Amino acid sequence: MLASCITKKPREHCGQSKKDKYSDDFISPYEENCEQFFEYGNSSGKVYATGDNMRANYTIELLKLNEKSLCAARREAYWTSGIQSMTKEELNELVRDIRDGSGEIPFRGMLLSLAEERLQND
Repeated sequence: MLASCITKKPREHCGQSKKDKYSDDFISPYEENCEQFFEYGNSSGKVYATGDNMRANYTIELLKLNEKSLCAARREAYWTSGIQSMTKEELNELVRDIRDGSGEIPFRGMLLSLAEERLQND
């Protein structure tokens, strides 16, 4: 989530949207296993709360994570990654690269989640 919110231009989402608002309901990107609270729609580019989790919904709304330009960027990352047509071996390699921090991979948390989901379902 951290890398997906860093931009050169001021935006009305992510940290710019949060500003100095704080609530115990907010899921910090520094929180251990924070990714477990979120799911991704591959073709929509949207972020969803896992199991309709209240804290995740709050965070998605506060950071405006489903803002149009973010969803478009996630869709582009999904389609250009080729994840939808990867073999099991390629998916495993992608998972290893993401976990190792290899290379610059946009929306790596989303791609990791979707790759692991495909590996479980195939």
